Amino acid sequence: MRINGVNRLACKTLVRDVGTRITVEPLLGLRVIKDLIVDMKPFFENYKRVMPWFIDNDPPPEKERLQSPQARLGFDDTTKCILCACCTTSCPSFWGSDEYLGPAAFVAAHRFIFDDRDQAAGERLKDCQRGDGG
Repeated sequence: MRINGVNRLACKTLVRDVGTRITVEPLLGLRVIKDLIVDMKPFFENYKRVMPWFIDNDPPPEKERLQSPQARLGFDDTTKCILCACCTTSCPSFWGSDEYLGPAAFVAAHRFIFDDRDQAAGERLKDCQRGDGG
């Protein structure tokens, strides 16, 4: 939600950090359903367009699909997204276009494009470039 005009996680925001006068608003760029509740459907539809799941057409290995710590470092930060929509709903490009996927979708795509075990990087890149999404 927006707290004093800034997208923030209400569960992590301390009152002492935002002052004595506090304004709480719904996220921008999404339809308000009621009070502070917004329709997250467009956000999650854009997220799903980049196929945010592991794709490997090879037969499953005996155990797990191993990955080196160095390979993991290439996308480790992008695994920390909690899908709060703060980045996407603070992006003017997202407000102005139904085709723009938004930062959260691009972060999800990055996570799998740079995973050396995944086999759908090319398809994800095409999805990111459709319309004005890339």
